[in-house]
Amino acid sequence: MRGVRLLPRRYLARAGAAFVAVSGVVGIDAARAERSAYEVCREATGEVNTRILACSRILDDLDEPPAVRIRAARERAHAHYLKGDYDQAIADYTVALQLGPAKAALHVDRGLAYEEKNDYERAIDDYTQAIRIAPDEAKAYHCRGRVHSARRDYELAIADFTEAIRTQPGWGFSYYLRAHAYEEIGKTVSAVADYRAALAASHRYDETMVKAALRKLGAAP
Repeated sequence: MRGVRLLPRRYLARAGAAFVAVSGVVGIDAARAERSAYEVCREATGEVNTRILACSRILDDLDEPPAVRIRAARERAHAHYLKGDYDQAIADYTVALQLGPAKAALHVDRGLAYEEKNDYERAIDDYTQAIRIAPDEAKAYHCRGRVHSARRDYELAIADFTEAIRTQPGWGFSYYLRAHAYEEIGKTVSAVADYRAALAASHRYDETMVKAALRKLGAAP
């Protein structure tokens, strides 16, 4: 299921001096020449090919500490993800996982890339692994529920959205998707309640879509 994605947006706040400088690197403009490779690599709004180049310099330097190279692999993976190069993103997330202790967030990130390829089995495997590592990882439950829903496994989807809501009760999108799953299995009362909860949530989902869903069921917002 496509639509709103919970993309990885967390970046480690480390000193740029921990990374090699990019001065003289082909492809990085002069205005950035004095900035560290780390700063360019982690710049979420930066041009993705420039970020990939900077991250590669860090990742290829075997003298860098493992934690630094893990971060570079993850940032490069995210840049590839933004380009739509999901195979390369998966490869880089895998490198990050191989370089150090498994982290739930990395499994969620790689699961998102698998999901974009409609490789639902591997996406579910990654989300499940994230939950094993961090049982209260709301994003993992939410994303796994979304995949179950895409596969029409609505009971499993409902169970996962319920866990996502338990750990992050303000996520309107989880209420919306659980409502849709309830609707698909004929539980209209529960669906209406969840659509209304999606409107009342602190991080509400698209109001127009939620109200349209309620009207379809003959219910008022």
